[in-house]
Amino acid sequence: MTRNIVVGVLALQGAFYEHFKLLQRASPEVAIDQDGEWEFVEVRTAQELERCDALIIPGGETESANRTKKGGQELIGGLDVRVNRNYFGRQTESFEAELALSFLSTKDGTGDVKPFNGIFIRAPVVEKVLPVIRGEPSSERAIDETVIAPSPSPEGERREQFLGPVEVMATLPGRSRTLRERVGAMGLEDEAGDIIAVKQGNVFGTSFHPELTEDARIHIWWLQQVKGMT
Repeated sequence: MTRNIVVGVLALQGAFYEHFKLLQRASPEVAIDQDGEWEFVEVRTAQELERCDALIIPGGETESANRTKKGGQELIGGLDVRVNRNYFGRQTESFEAELALSFLSTKDGTGDVKPFNGIFIRAPVVEKVLPVIRGEPSSERAIDETVIAPSPSPEGERREQFLGPVEVMATLPGRSRTLRERVGAMGLEDEAGDIIAVKQGNVFGTSFHPELTEDARIHIWWLQQVKGMT
């Protein structure tokens, strides 16, 4: 017997309503077997969260973060990466860029993926992909202005088998070269491109705001991932 799949959108911050609209547009493209249905709910309480099979966190703080205030907003954890907040500058320096997202598919099967319009608002980047290790990445503690998020469970070898390594899903080429002085000051390890989307196990995160476009392809892809894991 197939049950409905419940997807929650954390409705405490960010553009949660915009996520709802794109989820509703995306859901007809991802049918659930045996007449199951998608159910989308706003999440504000622990009881509402318990109902969910998957969760979207608009503007969520999910990783270890550099250049952030200690004692400020707590981090959720869930990805083995170090993030530099507001890497591209203040809100007045927000921008849009066409992104080549190879994980998106096309209906016609041609293999040509239409660029996705990425909207970056006070956007972070992934400075470093961290190894899957037991407990907190202690080497990160020595970095100034770095706050460590709690490690996802399970830990150690079981965690590595469960989550696997971090997959880099998208980069933004060229920005590092145009921000060479800033990149040098931050000590980034690779100027081949800025990491703007990652996936580890059942956790997916982006630097840009897919909900602020009319393009539902990322939400379609994400619902396909949710369907495959439930």
